[in-house]
Amino acid sequence: MHIVHLEDDGPLREILAAALKAVEPSCELHQFKNSDETVTYVEQNTQKVDLFILDIRVPGSMDGLQVAQKIRELKCSGVIVITSAFRVPSRDLLDKLSCEWFPKPWHIMETTQRLLQLGRQREKTIEPPKPPVEQLPPPPEPPKPPVANLPPS
Repeated sequence: MHIVHLEDDGPLREILAAALKAVEPSCELHQFKNSDETVTYVEQNTQKVDLFILDIRVPGSMDGLQVAQKIRELKCSGVIVITSAFRVPSRDLLDKLSCEWFPKPWHIMETTQRLLQLGRQREKTIEPPKPPVEQLPPPPEPPKPPVANLPPS
């Protein structure tokens, strides 16, 4: 599972990273402190990310909700989870951006389980790449009926 986490609070980043790795050791986690680094990464990895965890109040030229909007403009199909201890986004905005809402503070293990469950749902909707179709040689021509050697008449 490929996860992008935008959070400016260092200890919270570390706690979530430890919890995610404890529950899902194979997850590929990319954490960012500001919105600009996050958007740059997402632009280069548009369809690879299964789960975005975005704090609203972060440094950079955008807040977490604007990052979510940018993710959707890039046609990313990953699950987006918006989180904050300060601001509750409107239900209309969350619906428009197809986002989940996880208010802070979190119970870390419960939140981790819920986040991974959401990411797994997205993973299941992606079809695995189809193997290339082999070019088979054309089928052999059917054998011609044998010519009968009849005695001359």
